[in-house]
Amino acid sequence: MPGHRKIETAANGAVVTYSLTPSYMDPLDQMTASRQVVRSILVNELKRMGGLKYTETIKVRMSKEVGDGKTKKDSVYFKSKTGAVTNFEDIENTAANNQLTILSRIETF
Repeated sequence: MPGHRKIETAANGAVVTYSLTPSYMDPLDQMTASRQVVRSILVNELKRMGGLKYTETIKVRMSKEVGDGKTKKDSVYFKSKTGAVTNFEDIENTAANNQLTILSRIETF
């Protein structure tokens, strides 16, 4: 299971940013492994705030052959739609939708 840490808090705790440590090179494998961590974060924040809106962003490092044996590397960010969570039952549905959205965006990039 990937590690995570809170990296930023703003608006008196109403906006919180977390970073998850990647464990896999493949975005699907990474998102699958991260799902339990994301759910845990959402449960804790829902208890604290009583309701929340959130997005997930995955940073994918891509490389491309540019000729003469050289490779260009670049980071691309793929973001989910905003998910709204007002009760614990919402977590599974919004997390699954976010994962599908991100994977679809990576696939069509």
